[in-house]
Amino acid sequence: FGKWMVVRFLRPPGAGQGLAIGGCHITNYLLERSRLVSPAPDERTYHVFYQLLAGADEAMQAELRLRPPSDCALFTRTTSCLAVPGMDDSAEWEDVVRSFGVLGFEEESVTSVLRCVSGVLQLADIDFEHAAAGSDGSGAVVTAGARQRLE
Repeated sequence: FGKWMVVRFLRPPGAGQGLAIGGCHITNYLLERSRLVSPAPDERTYHVFYQLLAGADEAMQAELRLRPPSDCALFTRTTSCLAVPGMDDSAEWEDVVRSFGVLGFEEESVTSVLRCVSGVLQLADIDFEHAAAGSDGSGAVVTAGARQRLE
């Protein structure tokens, strides 16, 4: 499940350009796992993945171990739709970053969120192969190629 938050801002007297959160309305909704692992053929998975990959600077790309969408299994295995006509993922990313600041997120919190997003992208790159294990002979191991991508 997810939450959509509409945040209302106030400009307190004497605050200059500063804003304060004056209220919030929260709507709960379902985050569909199927949209992450098997979006419809002409749809993308969650937009934040594409926005992050398009807008991250080189330092962030290195820190989060990001690769182009064409090299990410989350996209290459699930959808052929890497871009939406009329949508600028890089500009949308700038809005996301600006929103973190407006909402008062500390840099450490933003980094934690981005590491989670990057982690989901990387988890999609893990492949498994059958391996005998346990008394029933069933088991699986991470493939050598997946280990190499994750190192």
